[in-house]
Amino acid sequence: MKGRCFSIFFLLGLHNVMLEKFHVQVPNKPIIVTVGDDVVLECQLVPVKPLDNLEVRWFTSDYASPVHLYSNGQDLPDVQDKAYKGRTELFKDQFLHGKTSLKLKKIKTSDEGNYTCFIDSQTYHAEAVLNLKVEGFGHRPWMQLEENNKDGLRIVCKSDGWYPDPVIRWEDGNGQDVTAQSEWEFLKDSRGLITVQSHIDVTSDSVNRFSCFMENPLSKKRQEAHVQISDEFFPKVNIWLIIFWVVAGLVITGVAVDVMIHRKEDKKIEVHRQNPEGQCGKMNYNGFALWKVMMK
Repeated sequence: MKGRCFSIFFLLGLHNVMLEKFHVQVPNKPIIVTVGDDVVLECQLVPVKPLDNLEVRWFTSDYASPVHLYSNGQDLPDVQDKAYKGRTELFKDQFLHGKTSLKLKKIKTSDEGNYTCFIDSQTYHAEAVLNLKVEGFGHRPWMQLEENNKDGLRIVCKSDGWYPDPVIRWEDGNGQDVTAQSEWEFLKDSRGLITVQSHIDVTSDSVNRFSCFMENPLSKKRQEAHVQISDEFFPKVNIWLIIFWVVAGLVITGVAVDVMIHRKEDKKIEVHRQNPEGQCGKMNYNGFALWKVMMK
């Protein structure tokens, strides 16, 4: 008789435990949210059962420091992680439907990461992990021209408000990708958002139009800016004018050389004209003197 009673109680207990069993469902793809927006982290109890007598705990890396804790029919903000104070909410009107979704408000870049939805019935518990990704869509870039240390100009492209680091691309006026010729740097502000500055050096033999693109790697949304370099920065050389001045220079040089040569020749002729007369006079005088001596 006692054996039968034990078996009955055992089966009833096992039946109750089996009834207590459940599992938790969350999205299997990352949830993407923009900085400053609100987001709902979906969590569903299966099979559906009321949650009033269950513990609902959302946490990231530390079980003891929850993002949000609901137990014994009430929220427990005193044990909540300080980083989430006043920014979380459960949809208690959905408890009857087994929903334990968490609303996270005013998203920050530091909110990115894995979140665990943990449900405990004291006799059984289950959990599931979802991934939250945060994005910041930066402002439209502004561009400016600067002098560089080389013979040319530097085009600077700058934008802020990005998260994570944006993908940068440069194109010239012919649509050619010239990103490899550029340099860039990323700076993080107090909110964790990224300010990006990129530049590319151009010379007079480059095309005069350039485009700068910045793209968020999560949403694939992008901002862009364009610049047209005035011809005043790189004056176009008139080849015919150069040829004219080269020819003119050669002509002037040739005339000057010719004048110098003729002057030298004129001087030689003048000297030649003068010297023969002097030499002859001297010779005649000496010969006469010698004749007189001999006559004596």
